[in-house]
Amino acid sequence: MTYKSFQLLIAPHLHLLQPTLHPPNNHPAHLLEQRPKMYTSRLYTLITLSLALLATASPQRPHAHVAKKSGSSHPGQKAHSAHKVLAHTSKKNTHPHLKARAAFDNTVKVFSEDHYCLILPREPHTNIGDSEYPGGMQSYCSASGRDNDLQGSLPDNFWSNVEYKKGHGLTGRKYAQLTGCIRPETVDRLNSNDGGGQYDSSGGEGGRGNPRDSVCAGYNHYVEIIEPSERRACIRCCEEFDDCPVDRDTAGCPNVIDGNYFNCA
Repeated sequence: MTYKSFQLLIAPHLHLLQPTLHPPNNHPAHLLEQRPKMYTSRLYTLITLSLALLATASPQRPHAHVAKKSGSSHPGQKAHSAHKVLAHTSKKNTHPHLKARAAFDNTVKVFSEDHYCLILPREPHTNIGDSEYPGGMQSYCSASGRDNDLQGSLPDNFWSNVEYKKGHGLTGRKYAQLTGCIRPETVDRLNSNDGGGQYDSSGGEGGRGNPRDSVCAGYNHYVEIIEPSERRACIRCCEEFDDCPVDRDTAGCPNVIDGNYFNCA
């Protein structure tokens, strides 16, 4: 209790001392003689009263204040609410930048001239353009690049000439690519007279690629062109979208991916 609060409590009772502390001049003499006894008695009464007032005015522990912070008048309810928040938080994805791994048959890779995967038609003797429907395309890999039975196999002589290249694109971010000449007759999925077409990860409807949601291992984007009638193919995997252009699908490999094509014929 502050001093000011104490003053407010005893102020209404100070009149008990007034007749003793300030007796009028015409007060009877016998009463003046009793002044010390009266003073002592009234002072004792005042002290007792003050102590009683102090006891009743003692502050209580602020239980309600804690409950108010939780938005509930019941202290136990706050603990329950906190438990629910913690449980919900523990289920949050702490790595929102990580994406689910794509299916093996929907993944390309460019690790080296001998370690790679490409997208080709799933069904035999299919033109590239005719394969572009859900389920119509599949990953085919070199012997060292194949990871799963869901992936098809490419023969060792699929490329007649090929160059593997790693570099940095327009913004300095990495890419890896294969460019060169192919033998379409070595793969029964292709038609040798097909003018070809493009597969990619970031074109198509909603920018989700063709095949839809296909990816390149270790990179954010890829673009691939297969041109059986030109006996030519190319693929580039990129960290940066602009290094894998998807808007030139009829322009041919040399106009999409700069590289060595060995005058394929």
